[in-house]
Amino acid sequence: MVRRIVWIFSIAGAVVLAGITAMLFSGQSHIRVPAIAALVTFAAVILSYLGGIEWGLALSESAGTESGATAYSRSALSRSTVRLVARIWRSGQEDSS
Repeated sequence: MVRRIVWIFSIAGAVVLAGITAMLFSGQSHIRVPAIAALVTFAAVILSYLGGIEWGLALSESAGTESGATAYSRSALSRSTVRLVARIWRSGQEDSS
C-alpha cells in the first residue's frame, strides 16, 4: 500500500514538473512568466519537503538512544536551520540591492 502511494505522488510530481516545463517553452510571455514563478514555488515546496525528511530522520535517530545520536541530531538540526536562515537572509539582501 505504501509503495502505491509513493508511486502516485512520484508520478503526480513528475506530471506537474513536465507541465510547468512545457509552459516554459511557450513563446508567449503571459504564459512563460507565471511558469517561472510556478517552477520556483514548486522547487521550494519540494526542498522544504526534503528538509522535513532530514529533520524526521535526525529525530528518529535520537529516539533510539540518548548518547551519540542525540548529539548528532542536535547538530544536524542546527546545521539545517542555520543554512536555511542564511539562504533566506542572502536572498533578502539580493532583493534589496
